[in-house]
Amino acid sequence: FGLYNKQRDVDYLRTSVLLPQAVYMENLREFLVAIQGIELYGNIDFSKFGYLDYELFVGTLDMDANSGYINNSFGLMRIDFLGRGLNLDAVMQAAQVSLSELEVTFQHLEGFGAVWSITPELRVGQTWMQAMITAVIEGFIDTEIKLAQMSVSSIEYDKGPLTLAYEYLLLRTDSIDTLFEATEFETEGWYAGFSWQFTGNLSVAISYGESFSLGGEGKAGFFTSKGLPDYLAWQKEFTYSVSYEVTENSLIKAEVKRIHGVGLSLPFEINIVPKDSWSLYSVKASIAF
Repeated sequence: FGLYNKQRDVDYLRTSVLLPQAVYMENLREFLVAIQGIELYGNIDFSKFGYLDYELFVGTLDMDANSGYINNSFGLMRIDFLGRGLNLDAVMQAAQVSLSELEVTFQHLEGFGAVWSITPELRVGQTWMQAMITAVIEGFIDTEIKLAQMSVSSIEYDKGPLTLAYEYLLLRTDSIDTLFEATEFETEGWYAGFSWQFTGNLSVAISYGESFSLGGEGKAGFFTSKGLPDYLAWQKEFTYSVSYEVTENSLIKAEVKRIHGVGLSLPFEINIVPKDSWSLYSVKASIAF
């Protein structure tokens, strides 16, 4: 999904430790890596106008109740309950149920992906999918999540030692049927970045990305009206990465993320307000056999 999702676990193909989280969110990883279904894929040659790689897919997926996406959804439900003067965890405890009893199923999931390589240096891409998800705790919650749209628009320029990239994500959930009423929300994310191959062994990369929950900074009232800080509605990050190939079969990477906001870091303990600015330091070594 996007230009780089299929490469996210192949360290030799990028400089960064983590892909930009504004588009390649780790809490969506479970249903962006693989599904149970069928896929049609192929290639169309446009001669002097490049070529198009495409794929169409449809299927289903059984998701772990502890997945990032489900935890994030229930994090929003906790906040929704808080605005109604209720504590979701206390309500569940009183009903003698827990999230471990939750059964999550993608009833159906379908979409497409296309990447047009216009020239050897320039390519653009578009991916899109929709899904219907059910989350059930028998006798307590019967939630239907309609993922109306998840799409990524991409462009990349790669020539010599330089790579430039920009991608934009739109995720729209039309309805989450909670115990009370349907809730609609939207997440937008984008990043821009570059990498430079200094030598055959050393490369560096810098990127900046923003993600806005519930439709952006203007929607921060969803949180502030419940006594929570506005920076829960967004996450903005600068990322600085360096990669060095020690041998043909091994490399080491280091990365620093300077982050403002926690919009991609739900759920959290509601009685513990997270910091608005924070940093993530990563070091990773990879060996290929």
